[in-house]
Amino acid sequence: MKKIGLYVPNLSNGGAERVVSRLSYILSNYYEVFIILNEDVVNYDVFCKIINIDIPAQSNLFKKVFLPFRRAKKLKKIKQTHKMESVISFLTNANIVNVLSITQNTSTILSVRNFSELEKNQSNLSKVKDIIMKLLYQRADCVVPVSLALEKSLIENYNIPRHKIKTIYNPYDIDEINALSKTTIESIEHKHFLNTGKVFITVGRLTYQKGHWHLLKAFSMLPDDCQAKLLIIGTGENQSKIERLIKTLNIEGKVLLAGYQKNPFQYISKCYAYVLTSLFEGFPNAMVEAMACQCPVIAADCKSGPREILFEGGDLNKEIKQIECADYGILVPKLSMEDNWSEELENDSDRLLSKAMKMMIDNEALRNELGKKGQKRARLFNYQVCLERYIKGIENARSKY
Repeated sequence: MKKIGLYVPNLSNGGAERVVSRLSYILSNYYEVFIILNEDVVNYDVFCKIINIDIPAQSNLFKKVFLPFRRAKKLKKIKQTHKMESVISFLTNANIVNVLSITQNTSTILSVRNFSELEKNQSNLSKVKDIIMKLLYQRADCVVPVSLALEKSLIENYNIPRHKIKTIYNPYDIDEINALSKTTIESIEHKHFLNTGKVFITVGRLTYQKGHWHLLKAFSMLPDDCQAKLLIIGTGENQSKIERLIKTLNIEGKVLLAGYQKNPFQYISKCYAYVLTSLFEGFPNAMVEAMACQCPVIAADCKSGPREILFEGGDLNKEIKQIECADYGILVPKLSMEDNWSEELENDSDRLLSKAMKMMIDNEALRNELGKKGQKRARLFNYQVCLERYIKGIENARSKY
């Protein structure tokens, strides 16, 4: 059986990490699969052997500079020792290392999951990474964006030849998600919170990218008589900022930070609507999973994913100024990229987001319709379609050797 590697920094809680977990399962019937990690952090189920490079992240700037080269040296040895046919990497740091460790007889496949040019525009480190990506990504045998909008960006901004690009949407096991959504929540506090109001939910890392300040401000504008609540699932560096803003906006009794949950589906399925306030995405995993749970979706029209998922065959370049009822959910205009944790409202987009949330509360028929339509749409992003495209991509990348 041919051997392939799935390389990701770690398997902590995150969308890319969840996809690697899924791929380790669906590819294992066709290949001998290895998951390769920089550090031994595993929060997801895996269905194959794990190889730990054992070079974790460093805070020291001098050591950071040499990390990619140290990891590349180890990864190259792993490719050669295990005679791997292909190594597929996920997330920018891993992609850079994968290209730096190119070796004969092993194809190099990069999974691109975000608009890196939008990541913290003000960060010098991100700008350096972007330059490195433009230099290195063209050397890969295959580049796999997770959306058509990302594909367009890679061709236009990174000069990657079209023949090297193969767009593959993320895989979802809809039946498993539905089964997990029906399990019982153990926490008495969480059950009480869900049973005593109309709960909106969001799931993801508590980071700049997810734009939580927009969500909190929009939620704070909902009238008290709506009986609305907000459940935030995830952990991350912005937790203390979120906690302070909750207190500043005087919505402490209405918002619950539930931390990391291995099974978020049992929460999502019991909520009024899922709200995505990301500033940029690639293909928002948790949003599709919410749709699979028949939870209606409100999403900011960010790059990329929400429009591509919620509209069927729509114009991906369209920009909206008002709330738009899409085929499978509700879109609101893209949100400001500036992280503003003060209590002042950002602009009209926050008010429109709040208005869309109020629509979900007031219009039960719309909510039910979007929930049913969304679940049907989610089934198009199933395992089998993803599996067939990955196998084809792996074999095509191998054909040059």
